[in-house]
Amino acid sequence: MQSRDFTGWPRQNGEVQGWNGQIGWRWMFGVTAIPALVFLAAGFAIPESPRWLVKNGARIKAHDILARIAGHNGADHEVREIEISLGAEPCRDNWTLLVESETFKPL
Repeated sequence: MQSRDFTGWPRQNGEVQGWNGQIGWRWMFGVTAIPALVFLAAGFAIPESPRWLVKNGARIKAHDILARIAGHNGADHEVREIEISLGAEPCRDNWTLLVESETFKPL
């Protein structure tokens, strides 16, 4: 005996009948894996952050990455700019910042 639920899809023995109920959801679920796999593969082509590299002492590697984008002259300029900006900001890289009163209030 068939019955229908609020969606209008026919049911038999508690299972939705038809393509969407038996097979369709698997295809819809599986198709979403394609963009995820493309994004995962593209992630390996993204270079490391030059700013992070300079901050951690890998100036030459940062220069090489910037040289691929802006050429050697542009890379020299950008690495100098990064070093200047890193020297100007205070170094506060610890977890106690999260529990300070001014930071903790929004959390």
